[in-house]
Amino acid sequence: MIQYRFALPQDDVQLAEMKWQHALEDSRVYHEPEPDPAGHDRFVQQFCSFLRREQAWQILVAEEEGRILSALFLYFVPKCPGPNSSSDCIAYLTNVFTLPAFRSRGIGAALLEQAKAHARSRRCELLFVWPSPRSMDWYCRN
Repeated sequence: MIQYRFALPQDDVQLAEMKWQHALEDSRVYHEPEPDPAGHDRFVQQFCSFLRREQAWQILVAEEEGRILSALFLYFVPKCPGPNSSSDCIAYLTNVFTLPAFRSRGIGAALLEQAKAHARSRRCELLFVWPSPRSMDWYCRN
């Protein structure tokens, strides 16, 4: 059964591996330089260090039996209070990735729904994304 939850420190290596795989996939799709396999271990270490250091990022994951199938990253930016303000923040959504074998099953869409619900609970006025050409349709559908 798939669980939707916030990432935990023990998820860091899996998240780093997903980011690596995402970069490999993007290099093929967008003809960008492919990550150097010799730099893999260094990247994983840097990414895990980033996650420990940058605690403002909130990461939602879809997980099944300890394996992360999909993840997305949220960064909330507080708004200045106003006398008539009905919201407290805006949020940036990035690094949405679902493992290829689990795509087209609604897992990413359900994870995005979790993110939207979380943003609403934080009184978020705006959730903005910077989609790639390949992800544009997915964002429009969701």
